[in-house]
Amino acid sequence: MTSLNKITCRAIGLWFALIVFCIASVAGAFLAATSPARALTVNPRLELNADPGTVVRTDLKITNEERESRTFYLRSENFNSQDETGNPSFNLRREGLAAWIKSPLSITLGPGETINLPIEIEIPYDATPGGHFAAIFFLTEPPNLFDNSGAVGFSAKLGTLILLRVNGDFVQDANILEFGTTNKQKFFTHLPVQFYYRFQNTGEDHLKPIGDIAVSNLIGQTTKILVANTVDGSVLPKSVRKFTSVWNEHNGNLKQEPVIDVPKSDPLSYWDAVNYQARHFTFGRYKAEIELAFGTVALKSDSAEFVFYVIPWQLLSVAIPTLIILLIILRWIIKAYNRAIIRRAQKQMQR
Repeated sequence: MTSLNKITCRAIGLWFALIVFCIASVAGAFLAATSPARALTVNPRLELNADPGTVVRTDLKITNEERESRTFYLRSENFNSQDETGNPSFNLRREGLAAWIKSPLSITLGPGETINLPIEIEIPYDATPGGHFAAIFFLTEPPNLFDNSGAVGFSAKLGTLILLRVNGDFVQDANILEFGTTNKQKFFTHLPVQFYYRFQNTGEDHLKPIGDIAVSNLIGQTTKILVANTVDGSVLPKSVRKFTSVWNEHNGNLKQEPVIDVPKSDPLSYWDAVNYQARHFTFGRYKAEIELAFGTVALKSDSAEFVFYVIPWQLLSVAIPTLIILLIILRWIIKAYNRAIIRRAQKQMQR
């Protein structure tokens, strides 16, 4: 290679390295600007009860996780249910709970500093009894960088959800819309089995369903008890939320979820399935029954059930022929033994 070619290759290499460095720097700066979770720790949720015409005083524990001082800008936004996942949908309308919240416009925290930020909620005398929902966001840029839709530019936000119950006359009612296994699957070859239920809140306040899913076998013996609301989630008024719970192992009447060797891929290969089913043998007809309680004014309940089957056919396809072969061999051994006994007896009689 000539000297000119070497110089050209080195120049191209330097330009390429410079471009990669610039891209990495921009990406790093962008991620740093849009990751407040790395910089701040706050209470994820706050549930409060109060009467109309009163002032609620509380505080939020906030920690700056960075090694330098940071300034955060506060903004309150109302929210409602976005979909059945439980994710909130926020809006910027300055009414309701978002307008009742009184908090500083901004706070500055030193490196590693933790404070208890005081906030007040001034509830009007004519506030509607029932649930009111808002979030206090801690923004990395002043709120005027936001447009009317609430979209975030290069600022990002982390916040605390506030669920306020205004006391008075309001309706608390709900029901289980649907219960079963994922995709309503009736037949399984092995565990785990995932259950789901859709909980509909038809009332005027947020509700937190509490209860269990009991799995029983063909003779009615309880095999497993699962916690129905594993995420401790609430369902907002006039909305539906989907919850899931997983039966991981045939392990007696326990609420704890043991950690087991869950298959890494599903469907498994034939021999992997045989091995897994042998180590975690589950077979038969099962019935899952869910019982939920809810409500703070008056405790109510609802229930549902679902029947399904666990049939480890891969294991059975190996075990049954093996058992038949063993029985044939055993029968042959018994017959051979009997013939030997008869021959011995005949010889003794001939003497």
